[in-house]
Amino acid sequence: MTGKLKLAAKLAKQKATIYASEENYLLASRLAVQSGDIASAAKLMEQVIKFKENKENLLKLHEYSRWQGNLVSALQVSLKLLKYQPNEKQLRAGLEEASSIADLAAMSDFYFVLVQKQWLKNDEYESWLTITDKAYGAEYVVTQLEKILKDLILIAF
Repeated sequence: MTGKLKLAAKLAKQKATIYASEENYLLASRLAVQSGDIASAAKLMEQVIKFKENKENLLKLHEYSRWQGNLVSALQVSLKLLKYQPNEKQLRAGLEEASSIADLAAMSDFYFVLVQKQWLKNDEYESWLTITDKAYGAEYVVTQLEKILKDLILIAF
């Protein structure tokens, strides 16, 4: 069965290469995963995203990147997911990835969305402010705090 699955994955990849479409790359990516070739599945999913970037496709690519232990790729995908209303778990995964590779700007970005959604824990505010200051400077921190205050005022009324 494994041999047939690998052959099917190989043929699907060839078909996607010749007849490039979202559907063909998606099928090839799924078969690559089923045959245990996560690296190929990730590359094929990147092709899918070139045709149709959406939350579902990005989450798959993120999953494949994490399975491979490729935190740089996972972080890049997590940053793209910011425009698709990520949930708290997805934001915290992005924060973890950014922290693992010491990307202060990305950490600040994830913290800010957590603040906006009121998901930041009380003991995390100091980290957010410190990291944002280191990544972007004090003036930017003030701007972010003003945005938060403005949002809170709008919510109150």
